[in-house]
Amino acid sequence: MKKVVLPIVLAGGVILAGGHDAFAVSGKAIVDKASQFKGTPYVYGSTSGSTSSFDCSSFTQLIYKVMTGISLPRTAAKQATVGVAVSVI
Repeated sequence: MKKVVLPIVLAGGVILAGGHDAFAVSGKAIVDKASQFKGTPYVYGSTSGSTSSFDCSSFTQLIYKVMTGISLPRTAAKQATVGVAVSVI
C-alpha cells in the first residue's frame, strides 16, 4: 500500500497524514529548525543529507526528514510528484 503525505497548514503548524499515521508539527518548530541553517551556502546539486551546503530541494528534503521522519525524493521535480494536491483556498 502506498502512503500519501498530505501537508496541511493549520493554525501556524503543519499536520502530516500518511496512511494511518497523522501527527502535527508546529510552524514555530519548523522555522526554528530551518533557522539553524541560516547562512549555510547555496550550492546547486548539494549532496542529500549534507548540512555544509544546500540547494532548494536538499533543504526541504532535510527539514522534512528531521522534523517528521518523512523521506522526500532528492529533486524538486520529484518532490512535486509525491503527496496529494490540495486547494490553495
